[in-house]
Amino acid sequence: MPKQIVVIEDDKNVLLGLSLNLKSSGYKVIALSNGEDAYSKINETIDSGGKIDLLITDIDLPKISGIELLDRLAAICINIPVIVISGYGRKQIMEDLFGREFFNFIEKPFNFKQLSDHIDFIFQ
Repeated sequence: MPKQIVVIEDDKNVLLGLSLNLKSSGYKVIALSNGEDAYSKINETIDSGGKIDLLITDIDLPKISGIELLDRLAAICINIPVIVISGYGRKQIMEDLFGREFFNFIEKPFNFKQLSDHIDFIFQ
């Protein structure tokens, strides 16, 4: 069964590009454009017995931020490997993420090979 990845990105072009690349790499993808919908979809998937193998999220999202999403998931003990992507400065993001569980941070702009390398490492 293919691994399922949730991708949250408010830039429609980036979201589409990531989704198409991940699908062509054999992953099942749930693509969402805001943190609130992502929180609901993740809860719904887990509550129905489904599994999410990886979460890829931007930080600056509509409705609830990527950081708030991570905090909400942690509060209800949903532990999913996470790759944070963001166009903000690395230092600021690392400060914002301090003390939170996440796997890695990739600064925008990035290419799919960089993301793919991180995913391969998580899934090995």
